[in-house]
Amino acid sequence: MYSQTTPTVSTQLNQRRSSTAITVDNLLRRRLRVSDPHSARDIADGLRRAYVQDTQAEQRETSGLPTVLTLPMGEISNAVGPSSVEVAQATGDVDRDLRALIENSQLKDIEAELDGWSQAIRASIEDGLAAAKLALDPRARDRAFSARRTLGDYSRMARLIGTMTPSFSQHYRRLAQSLDEVSAMILVNAGESLATLGLGSGRALLPAPASELSARRDAVLAGLRALTGATENSFSQDGWSFGLFGLRESLRRLEAAGHSDLRALLDQNTLTHMMDDLIDRASTTTARSLRALGATAQVTIQRLQRLISVLGSLQQNTDPE
Repeated sequence: MYSQTTPTVSTQLNQRRSSTAITVDNLLRRRLRVSDPHSARDIADGLRRAYVQDTQAEQRETSGLPTVLTLPMGEISNAVGPSSVEVAQATGDVDRDLRALIENSQLKDIEAELDGWSQAIRASIEDGLAAAKLALDPRARDRAFSARRTLGDYSRMARLIGTMTPSFSQHYRRLAQSLDEVSAMILVNAGESLATLGLGSGRALLPAPASELSARRDAVLAGLRALTGATENSFSQDGWSFGLFGLRESLRRLEAAGHSDLRALLDQNTLTHMMDDLIDRASTTTARSLRALGATAQVTIQRLQRLISVLGSLQQNTDPE
């Protein structure tokens, strides 16, 4: 009979473990808040608790959603930039100056007018700052400049009223100074948004927004469908009733001029594919994509210019008397 018991496998493993392994186990217990560092399930649960964002991305991927969330336009416009502190201070100064005028007991007779000023000025500031964050879009830049002009008009009116009421001249002058500061910050924010995209060194911006390019693309395709007779209204009274004759004359003119490769542009599918590729590259908002557009769009535009140059005099030569 053996009075000594044989050691188990786990006891032998524990005896063979080094101090480094024990330290790692203690670290896992402390950081991941698990009781058994050798349990794969406990380690997985601990990692999910420690990395919440990755866990949410994994859940979105499991559900078939994109792993990276795209922020709405309103949240993007509120991104913190180098001038965010100055913008907050400038808008706060405008609010305080407006409240000082509205709450002044001596100006209670024009409280309604001052309240209207307050609403209009705050709306212009919000619109201008939001448009400045999207300064790459030409229409957004126009909105930012329009907001600056509106704030400048209110600033001049405030100074004019201040000169007419000397007892309140300081109040109106402070409001005008605050409006000038906000107007300047709108321009600074527009420059920051362009600098963030890397559009420095005097590079030209896209002269037309992507939405307008899409509208022009639709107009070109509608004209081509009217030319080829692919639409029901192509032969209406307000359309070109000589569309098929013009199409045949266009094909003959291109072949006679040695530009047979341009005949493919009179096919709707070919022209649609070419213009869609061009607009897709123009719709991006990154400096790298816009630089790629500038390097590749010239070839496509040159083909369209050749088509316009060859067929430019076709209409006046084929107009019926």
